[in-house]
Amino acid sequence: MDDDKILARGGDETDISNYSKQNGADLTEGDVWNDVKRMSKIKRAKNEESSLKILDEKGIGYTILNLECRHYRVCSFDFWPSTGKFYNQKTGEKGRGVFNLIKLL
Repeated sequence: MDDDKILARGGDETDISNYSKQNGADLTEGDVWNDVKRMSKIKRAKNEESSLKILDEKGIGYTILNLECRHYRVCSFDFWPSTGKFYNQKTGEKGRGVFNLIKLL
């Protein structure tokens, strides 16, 4: 993705100049990136919620290791559901995505 492009609210790649026109304001580049950061935070929260829901639905138990940084233990894997990252300290296996984690269990 080019430096002068962002992901707009609909998920489409958009020029920053078009972004300000689409949202009815003359925004600065800083305003746009602050909005992107806010949307990223919301997306990570949704990822965490849906990942834990999927584990619950599959009957896979997990332990909260650190709630502040959203660090969980699923079997022998360390799991960060907000980003989907997982890592097994014993085997060195790592990857991303709750479904990829489930495949390895």
